[in-house]
Amino acid sequence: MRCKPFGGFCSTLYSSIGIKTGEQGVNENEDITFAKRTLASSPIIENIIPEFRVNIRKPFKGVSSASFNDDDYQVLIPNEMDSQLDAFSDDESDNEIFPQNQNQNQTPSTSATTTTSTTSTTTSTKIRSVQILVKLRSLLINGIEFTTKSEIRSSCVIPGIQTHGGEDSLLISLKSGFILLIRLYYIPRQYMDSDYIHQTNSPVIHTGNSIFKPFVVQWWNMNMSINDYLLPSGCTLHSDKSGLSVVSTSASRAFRIYNVQVGNSGIILKKHFNVKINGIILHSCFANPFTNSNSNSITNSNNTNTNNTNTNTNTNTTNTQDIDHVTFLSLVFTDFRRLVIELCSWSTVEAITQSFKKTSLPLPNNFEIPILVISLGNNNSFLFINQSNLIIVSIQNILSADYSFATCESPWSPSEFPTNYYKSASISETESETVSDSKSDQVYISTDAGIVYKIMISNNRIISSSAIIRVADPISIFSLELCPKGFNFIYGSDSGGNKSLLIKHLSSLSTSDGTIKFSEPRLIKDYKNWSPLLDIEILNSFRPTKFNYISNQELWGISGLGKRCKISHFKYGYSAQRKSDTYEVLRKAHKLFEVSLDGEFYLVCTFPYQSVVLKYKNEWILTEVSDAKILPGATIYAGSIINDKEEEVLFQVSSNEMLLSDFYEELNRQVFTNKILYCDVYQKWVVLISEGERDGETVLELYKFKSDDEEEEDGGIVELIARHPLSSQPSTVKLLTLNNPHNLFIAVGTFDGNLELYEGPLLNYHRTIWLEHYNQYAKDDFIGEEMVIAHDIVEINNYLLIGSSQGHTLKFHINDKEELVCDYFLKIGTNPITFCINLDLNITFIVCKGLWMLNLYESQYPMRVYFDETYERSIFAVMPIPKNKVAEDSQIYFAAIREDGLSLCAVSTFIGPCVKQISIPEPVKRIRYLDYLSIFMILCKSKNPKNRLKFFDRKSMKLLNHQEVSGRHGSREISIFSKNEYPISCCIWSILRNGHYTKKVLIGCSVESDGGGGGGTTGSGSGSFKVLDISKRISNESESISVKVTELISFPFDNPITNIIQINNDIHFSSKNHICYTSYDLEEKRLKPVTILATLASEIISMDYKPKDQLFITTKFDSVYKLLYIGDGNKVTLKYISNDPYPNNFINQAQMGGKIVAGDQLHSSLSIIDYENDMYSSRVSFKVPSLPRVYEASFRCVWMPTTTTTTTTTNNNNTILIIGVNGEIGYLSLLNRNGLQYTTLKNKLGITTSIEEEIKKLDRPFFNKLSGTGLLSLNKPAFDYKGNSGKFIDYDLQEISTKCTIEFCI
Repeated sequence: MRCKPFGGFCSTLYSSIGIKTGEQGVNENEDITFAKRTLASSPIIENIIPEFRVNIRKPFKGVSSASFNDDDYQVLIPNEMDSQLDAFSDDESDNEIFPQNQNQNQTPSTSATTTTSTTSTTTSTKIRSVQILVKLRSLLINGIEFTTKSEIRSSCVIPGIQTHGGEDSLLISLKSGFILLIRLYYIPRQYMDSDYIHQTNSPVIHTGNSIFKPFVVQWWNMNMSINDYLLPSGCTLHSDKSGLSVVSTSASRAFRIYNVQVGNSGIILKKHFNVKINGIILHSCFANPFTNSNSNSITNSNNTNTNNTNTNTNTNTTNTQDIDHVTFLSLVFTDFRRLVIELCSWSTVEAITQSFKKTSLPLPNNFEIPILVISLGNNNSFLFINQSNLIIVSIQNILSADYSFATCESPWSPSEFPTNYYKSASISETESETVSDSKSDQVYISTDAGIVYKIMISNNRIISSSAIIRVADPISIFSLELCPKGFNFIYGSDSGGNKSLLIKHLSSLSTSDGTIKFSEPRLIKDYKNWSPLLDIEILNSFRPTKFNYISNQELWGISGLGKRCKISHFKYGYSAQRKSDTYEVLRKAHKLFEVSLDGEFYLVCTFPYQSVVLKYKNEWILTEVSDAKILPGATIYAGSIINDKEEEVLFQVSSNEMLLSDFYEELNRQVFTNKILYCDVYQKWVVLISEGERDGETVLELYKFKSDDEEEEDGGIVELIARHPLSSQPSTVKLLTLNNPHNLFIAVGTFDGNLELYEGPLLNYHRTIWLEHYNQYAKDDFIGEEMVIAHDIVEINNYLLIGSSQGHTLKFHINDKEELVCDYFLKIGTNPITFCINLDLNITFIVCKGLWMLNLYESQYPMRVYFDETYERSIFAVMPIPKNKVAEDSQIYFAAIREDGLSLCAVSTFIGPCVKQISIPEPVKRIRYLDYLSIFMILCKSKNPKNRLKFFDRKSMKLLNHQEVSGRHGSREISIFSKNEYPISCCIWSILRNGHYTKKVLIGCSVESDGGGGGGTTGSGSGSFKVLDISKRISNESESISVKVTELISFPFDNPITNIIQINNDIHFSSKNHICYTSYDLEEKRLKPVTILATLASEIISMDYKPKDQLFITTKFDSVYKLLYIGDGNKVTLKYISNDPYPNNFINQAQMGGKIVAGDQLHSSLSIIDYENDMYSSRVSFKVPSLPRVYEASFRCVWMPTTTTTTTTTNNNNTILIIGVNGEIGYLSLLNRNGLQYTTLKNKLGITTSIEEEIKKLDRPFFNKLSGTGLLSLNKPAFDYKGNSGKFIDYDLQEISTKCTIEFCI
């Protein structure tokens, strides 16, 4: 083995490059800009609020500042005199120092009349409880996700004040430097903060599509011109139980006090008061409640601060006049390396400067830093949680400097670690009758073993502790509340699952042998968790030309830690769940009709030769109506009509009859001589297309319903108005109005690709539309060769949808001249398309073997509906069904005929990630797809060497058994990996032998020493290199699939092998900072000796080979290198071309057009580097809410033409997939300002300036301000990181997301 130095360029790297580049924003004079969109926010749960109280009758209106001089709010840190309590003299007027405190001397009930609202009348109050999950970068409110601009740092609930309606507020802090006061409004989902016409003092008018939507009513910008990241406030947020005082802590040096001011339009927080702390705040919490005597006994001394990682989610309202003082504890690690308890108290109704009091208690040097600090309000004390013991520190201990703290052993085992706590108000209230002592508290504490312990404290002594819940996942955060059927247990795990469970009884789970058994809960909801996302794989979809998927590529990944890992298949669309049993006897049905009679809901389910009536009982149950009075044979049309008596009756059409009935009695019948092919009904009109039995002539006929008197006099149900013979074979018929209720048009689709329009009621010919005219696909594309035959037509408001027999979807809008203007022509499948209109006309189902949804609230384009099931099933028909009383606002209920039968289902109307997951019972590291076998190979870090390779079948979604054998010892079964040998990298190796290619798998390993960490990517150990032959075997007896793994070659190496790639016929791999090379000798049938081609300055993280023999190398600490591969078959060299002149901590890089996109793991940022002419002349960097890895991807939607592109440069790689370790998934794409996508978006937005200029206008309420009030959306651009402004077009903005063109789908 010989080492070839890399020309010495590493040692002279920074001195030899003369260019000096700096970060730049996007130049609006350039033609290129960027678009960024989030497909999946991080699933990590940070806070659980099971019951958040919202007044659904309040007006859709924000609050305004209560201060006449708003400049009082525009300071981050008051003057030094204002921050020092001992600076105030007795003769100073508090109102001169804090003008806002003029109202603090009043009780909240009286001060409310002089605050924010100018309304003299009060609206009625109706409180509803909603569930909120605070995730890392979003709020999940009753199942609807609202993303924020950056990660959520902390959150707390400000309980509602009982005398003012009892509505809660939510306070969150963002890592971008903002604190936001959020109020929930129950409003129609399309309402935005810019809809000023709806922002009145009147209650909101609901139209059936209302949801709970968060808006920012007050905000603070904490970005300071300082470099100390510990100082900005918002590290943790705390609210007093009374809801009258809030604290925002910094990580060090200070915390802020905000007293609450109440008005008719809600609360606002008054001007803050800073308290100085000399040290780092480790824990903090309010003491709830303390009596006035306790708080008044705290002596005034130096200032202090607080910090805590858990938020009390108790939102029970409290009468504001019960508690006028609050007490706040903070545990501080001082500059002198001492632990000190600081206890502060102040009044919520008086000036803080007059009522603030504080005492300190230095703790002994051997006092252990607690993991959690919990307030015990009824005991007037605090519970300090350590791994080995529990310590109770009472307020009396602090005031009298008494160090005789009550201590006991912790109830968990030494192997468990406490993670979080919860104090349940609902359970405490039910158990208060059984506890004789009023000085009692109960606390629930979770551990990383998935166990929840209940601890009872009375008179500052722990009287009992027991394990009451155990689940399989480690618990990071949880809530436990009483519900009608038992106890609702919601938990989140950073590395396991996130679930909501129903537990019937809470009792001790400890057994006689000392073990703790698992609970037996019922799953309510699985909040999928795919964090940490360790590795991903992008692969081509199965037969994309058959349109089984929305995209030409698929995204798979592995996530989790330890033995709780999962393989996940990621999709983006609408999530659906089957709610009922499957009625298998109905699997041959092909169409559904909805009928409503006397408030009852029925489904007419039609088969080829019969029809069945089903009654829906509103509890996910269908019952057949036996002996129903309906027509025999297949049903062509069925629906409800209203007769002259204002009664609903069934109107049914079969191949030669019409029927009126109520299912139990036949009311009228009419027989036709011709065979009815198609039928449609609109108000009093009925249109038929029939075929003569003898002559075979097809005729278009328009009928009108007879009145009840006419039916009795003449018989029959309808009377003929006009008829017209058709010259072309019809494919469908529809009655239209073209957005004018006075019009009547009949649209007839024909098999020659036309849509013929006739004007009623005389059926005069209007015009013909040739549907092929709108085909955007090139003629040499297989899509463009198909004829467009209309199969179904629906008119909804001012637009028209046409579905073809070949899977085309056409959307037209109707202009003022009643003309049809085509919006788009899409190919979404190969099967006939049918539409199903919902009660909400903005949402339409599209059936094309799979289920799609056109949801105009979310996008102008249809998106797939994915069921939360392992296997996809074909869908043939759907029909919406009524919701029950507890239905979620975000869901639609529907019946679906699938290949296995009829099922009742629910689908979310909010687009988001849809994830299918299969557990892998081993700690995983990498995943690779073996396309030639259609299986995944998973590299694991198992203790068992035989489990370090796992195989997963893509089609059956199952783990496969495998056998490891040696090719050098007569196929003897062996263990490929030794005890300390772990696979960490792999590559598919294609070898040309005897005129055809064979494929092997190359594995790079890390060999740890006996004391090593086991499978790390790097380390002090050595490495090894393996060549494996992998094949699939099918058992003749059980037809099960297994995998055979044969070890062909294995040799050791000096260091772990972290990356392997194939360049032409050569193998290149990295080991630490070396680039190594070998190749296969066909004559000698062995690998050539390894040669070190180059040595770089730091460890190599990733290697990427590009056309024209370009090799891009990302190193750990310094740069991205561009090298030129030179090989003539006998000799291989790498020539240095260029590199990024700045040192960075890039994870990897990818190519986008003529630019390099790299993810920085130190700063959580993306850098887009222009390396044209190898000069790295400019770059754009912006922060992202994750540790990003970037991958080149296509993910082209199925409707995008395959022979045309919308790319902006000659390089087709214009889209980058962004994957975060925390589970964040998004993409970044290049846009040409002169291109079709950019100009189309401008036209839809109705702007003449650039899109970037329009986005800047959204920042006007924040210009030159550090704080403010109003009514603002949660994802305003101003709430993003300051350095991100103007660097990309954010497709997450609601103003843009519903109008942008969708070309990228997963």
